Amino acid sequence: MRSRLLPFAGLLAAVLGAALVASSVQAGSSQSLTCLGERATVTGTSGNDRISGTAKRDVIAAAEGNDVVDARGGRDLVCGGRGKDVLRGGAGSDELSGGGGDDRLRGGAGLDYAVYEDSPAGVRADLARGSATGWGTDAFKAVEALIGSRKSDTFRGSGRANYLAGLEGADDISAGAGNDYIDGGRGGDRLEGGDGFDTVDFFFSRRGVTASLASGNARGYGRDRIVDVEDLDGSRFRDVLIGNASPNWIRGFAGDDIIFAGAGRDRAEGRQGPPLGR
Repeated sequence: MRSRLLPFAGLLAAVLGAALVASSVQAGSSQSLTCLGERATVTGTSGNDRISGTAKRDVIAAAEGNDVVDARGGRDLVCGGRGKDVLRGGAGSDELSGGGGDDRLRGGAGLDYAVYEDSPAGVRADLARGSATGWGTDAFKAVEALIGSRKSDTFRGSGRANYLAGLEGADDISAGAGNDYIDGGRGGDRLEGGDGFDTVDFFFSRRGVTASLASGNARGYGRDRIVDVEDLDGSRFRDVLIGNASPNWIRGFAGDDIIFAGAGRDRAEGRQGPPLGR
């Protein structure tokens, strides 16, 4: 998986039946497992493991069983499996994917992501409540960002600064308070900001987009409805980006873009050079 970075402590559920002893897996283990599209540098077993990463970047695949993973430092990718896993990102901006079980995801310092890209069904996730359903039932702590499935997802922000990305499907994303980034992905999405300065982000679109904060409509990256949003980030192609009567920050990035800032004290940026003013 491409990284979109700009990212519980809890008791592991007891295994019914016989008493099992968890194995310990240290950094340096290697098998042909992957996590979010990258080959794992640390892997678990089919049993119940306690897995430790390093102070640097790790790609950890816990595999089967009810596992406890402590990624430690670095910008890590951490994947559970079908068991009931506890994934701790530690310091750094981490991407945590629990898999199909009922998992506990703890971020830490940095911008930490709960990732549902591989979920076979749509996901409902609420950062304020610290919970998600649809690919098992997960609990979050110190997680600021969500990456959705390729189905239709429903996301709610935490009231602080969040990054919320829906990928594919008809997603319903409401960021709430805070300065948030919202990426609906492909599909017909409803993208709502809230209090604070919120941005709808089209950077990952594979074609140019036309987006208007005045009308609340966007097309090119699916057909989206935009509500209570102040800022736009365009794609790497030719975009038409339109502001509204409020102060807006509109960035075109690459491509020969057309930007209409509208009324208000606005800031517009193309591919290179300083802002045109605010």
